[in-house]
Amino acid sequence: MTFLFAVAATAMLPVQKWEIKAPFTEGFTQKLAVQAEITTQGTMALDFMAVLTIKKKDDKGFQAELAWKDLQLDGQPIGEDLTAPAQLGTRGELVRAEDEELGETLTRMANPFFILYPPNGVQAGDKWSHSQELKTTDGNFKVTYDYEVKGVEKIGETEVLKIAVKAAESGLTPPMKYDGFYWIAKDGTIERLELNITDWPVPPMGGSFPLKLKATKSK
Repeated sequence: MTFLFAVAATAMLPVQKWEIKAPFTEGFTQKLAVQAEITTQGTMALDFMAVLTIKKKDDKGFQAELAWKDLQLDGQPIGEDLTAPAQLGTRGELVRAEDEELGETLTRMANPFFILYPPNGVQAGDKWSHSQELKTTDGNFKVTYDYEVKGVEKIGETEVLKIAVKAAESGLTPPMKYDGFYWIAKDGTIERLELNITDWPVPPMGGSFPLKLKATKSK
């Protein structure tokens, strides 16, 4: 009876919800080692280090610097490092990023690297959605995001929430879409992401292309 009582008591325990929030404070830095495949007439490997640095908090969210360093295509260096100012919303979403070469199209290119954090604590099966209207030199458009918590996993010794995403632009031709997963630690940092993107815009290449994006947290 003691064993059965213990099992029953355990079954009645409330499931612990994760209160994950944007981990941004002044000086916060997130580094993601990116290994991607971009498909044009063939498939090419695109590798770089994506670095986000929070400069300060403001009434709109967070002012930040976005950098893509050590860019390589099929193992060969391509151009100089990209560094651009960025504005993030209060829940971690990218609102705007602009570079001299890429212009405000960088907002669209960098958007998949950011997750909109849930408004409340979440557990497996929980869902949340969001849509935001953005303005760039490509035109005004809207992005809709749908998230779902798939469960708790481990990356090394770190417990993470595996979160599925489906996102789509509207108002642009062609609209970028992507789906896949983020793995988020309890402190809100992105430990890993894997996304399949259609019509990822690349102005220097004169079009939009499929991209398989993988990134892992780096020190």
